[in-house]
Amino acid sequence: MLRDLIKQERCVFHEGFDRWEDALAAGVEPLVRCGAVDQAYGDKIVEAVRAYGPYIVICPDVCLPHASAKELVHQTAVSLMICRKSVAFSGDPAERARLFFSVAAVDEDAHLENLQAIMALVEREEVIAALCQAKTPEDLCELTERFGI
Repeated sequence: MLRDLIKQERCVFHEGFDRWEDALAAGVEPLVRCGAVDQAYGDKIVEAVRAYGPYIVICPDVCLPHASAKELVHQTAVSLMICRKSVAFSGDPAERARLFFSVAAVDEDAHLENLQAIMALVEREEVIAALCQAKTPEDLCELTERFGI
């Protein structure tokens, strides 16, 4: 999965964000740029987090921004944004993220396939730590070799 994101230029790197809303918008931008989603898809993710809380933070440093807005999704795609500084979704330290795997899917099967691939990628703490340190696509390429991901 990571190799595909690098090839498709769907990996971006940021210093960090003061507001989680801005982080979510920036994380979706590669999907907007490639035509996978409309710009409003990011707004739907923000609305969902406001309504349900930071359910997208699946473990420390990792979040999976996504929304139920199939009308705004044109193709199944994933992007990865890595922030040098963690983004706080609340005052709880467990609700901070540096890795944003933004997910868009045209149907439930594709959505589940993407989630499974991401979970396989981040199931090891050493992989999460290494991804958080990546600063360039070249760093990510090196990680694909080192960890076989």
